[in-house]
Amino acid sequence: MNMRLLVLFLLVFQLSASERSMAEISPKNDNQEYEVNRDQLQTIYELGTSYLQVSLDSANVYANRLRCKSVFIGDTLYLGYANLLEAKVSYRKSEYNRTVNFIEEALKQLSDSLLVDRANCFNICGNAYIKMGNYKLALKSHLTCLKIRNQLGDEYFISKSLNNIGSVFFKLRDYNSAIDYYNKSLEIRIKQKDLTGIALLNNNIGNIYFEKGDRVNALIKYFNAFHTIDKEQNIYWKPLLLKNIGEVYQSKGEISKAIVFYQRALYEAREMDDQAAVATSWIHLGRAYLNEKRYNQSLGAIKKALSISKKYKIPELELEGDRCLSLFYEQRGDYQNSLRFQKEYSLLKDSLFRQNNRKEIAEMSAKYKLDKIEKENIYFKQKSKIQELEIEKQNTRNKYFSILSVLVLAVVIYTVRSTKQKKRHNVLLKEKNKTIYKQNKELGQLNATKDKFLSIVAHDLKNPFNAVLGFSDLLIDRYFDIEESTRMEYLEIIHKSAANGSVLLETLLTWSRSKMGIMTYNPIEFDLIDVASDELEILKDKALIKNIELEFKFNMSYCVKADIDMVRTVIRNLGNNAIKFTKEYGKVILSVSERSGLLYFSVRDNGIGIKFDDLSKLFKLDSNFTRPGTSNEKGTGLGLILCREFIEKNGGSIGVQSQEGVGSEFWFTLKINSSEILKKTSTRGAEVKSLSC
Repeated sequence: MNMRLLVLFLLVFQLSASERSMAEISPKNDNQEYEVNRDQLQTIYELGTSYLQVSLDSANVYANRLRCKSVFIGDTLYLGYANLLEAKVSYRKSEYNRTVNFIEEALKQLSDSLLVDRANCFNICGNAYIKMGNYKLALKSHLTCLKIRNQLGDEYFISKSLNNIGSVFFKLRDYNSAIDYYNKSLEIRIKQKDLTGIALLNNNIGNIYFEKGDRVNALIKYFNAFHTIDKEQNIYWKPLLLKNIGEVYQSKGEISKAIVFYQRALYEAREMDDQAAVATSWIHLGRAYLNEKRYNQSLGAIKKALSISKKYKIPELELEGDRCLSLFYEQRGDYQNSLRFQKEYSLLKDSLFRQNNRKEIAEMSAKYKLDKIEKENIYFKQKSKIQELEIEKQNTRNKYFSILSVLVLAVVIYTVRSTKQKKRHNVLLKEKNKTIYKQNKELGQLNATKDKFLSIVAHDLKNPFNAVLGFSDLLIDRYFDIEESTRMEYLEIIHKSAANGSVLLETLLTWSRSKMGIMTYNPIEFDLIDVASDELEILKDKALIKNIELEFKFNMSYCVKADIDMVRTVIRNLGNNAIKFTKEYGKVILSVSERSGLLYFSVRDNGIGIKFDDLSKLFKLDSNFTRPGTSNEKGTGLGLILCREFIEKNGGSIGVQSQEGVGSEFWFTLKINSSEILKKTSTRGAEVKSLSC
């Protein structure tokens, strides 16, 4: 931070020295402007633009300031921006002739390479011509704007130009061309999912249908627009849309419906504090009430519109209010008041005409003054060139100071770069430490895996073979001394121990292949019900030994994309565990369903359950949690770990709910690829498949 302050201090000091040297040789002149650069001009332009929404007078001050400074330093580009800014101010003040004049000057000064600014100029000019009623020139301007925006490729602004062109054709009553351009604009807004833009275009298309007398399609379009923006806030043209719907109903003679929408338009206008829209809504309500001969309400509505128009100086609506009152009193037979308001209407109309003439004269006078200012600025520009020659004499002195500044800056830059390099080295060191920590953690996991493997080989896998060897030795040494029933008992123990050892060995080999990366992940599409049914047949023999009832519930065929061998292993492990921890004559239920868009496979038993404290030990390699089954069956504790790894490999999740003494439910989820509802008459048979053993 101190280094940055030092650099800033040196730069400010150097600039101050330059300004002092200029002040020493430059005579003071009240008409002289201080030196400016493009950064200052850009700042003035941005300030003026920001004031367009707040204070037009302030925006105009910044536009004039930008004009004077641009002329003073001979910057044609920012002189063009000054004209563009004044055009925007004039447009918002409804001074459309001045708007066009400023745009013409701006286009002379903004080069052809400034496509965005030139497109903006033609757009503003086209809108001004629409307001002036010169639709041919408006069309020409907007077509030029569209051509430039097509070059730029910005679909949002292309859509706006297409809409503007459609509006010009609407004014020219060329409804077919208008609807073509509106539809082109609508296609872009739909593509961009711009709901407000879509609603606006539906409103514009509805206007075309209304003018063509197609009230049905007009209402369809208006209501499409209304439903799109009904819940939106601060849509400035929502009262206009509601007024349009009311006009359609009024033209159909459905006055009561028209009144409903005029009242809604009035409500929306009041919510947005748009007094012009409020006055417009009152005028239309007054006309509608007049059509229904509700004279008191009609008179009250029109007078409210007239009052608002006068208060907020909206002459166009004041004219309409006088005309409506004249028609009201004429319909009531009060010809004296009707004539009075007709006269007020005519006087106000003439007054507005005179005001427009005076405004045009004022615009011409202002243009003359601007030309005079520009000539004066040219004079000061020539004078400033003379002063520049004097300033050059001071450059030699400034060069020595600049060299010194450069040397200081070089030292500062070297120091800053050195500091940054140290920081970069520190960051690299931290990253390496993180990598080492991660590797140590992985090494710890590998050691845990190794310890688990050795523990199983040393203990769990050794026990079944000890039993096989022990009892087989007894049979070999004392075969004829042992009774037949005892021999059969020994053989059953040997068979059972060999079977347990085989299961343990298979689980161990599968787990080791998974940890070593030998087992490849090969996802395919398959029907999970078919796979589960196959595994159910395998589990059937084990369930028969303990007289356990197996039940398989499903109501649909579910197609998943996963590694079929992994899924088989998971189902087999969960089924074996359920049988292992269920007492004789118990029940195990396998079920398949859909939950939240995922396949949900559940294995539920009414066995011995799991203690709450032991639930957190499941699925974890480091906990080494295992226990014997209800018939003293042995296990490695790897089965559930393997299940978790396989399910997560296939993008699913696995979990358990259990209560000691009540039973357990193990479940897993997979993504569904497709599903098909099974009928009871299908080849699967019933929706619930049961095996009683």
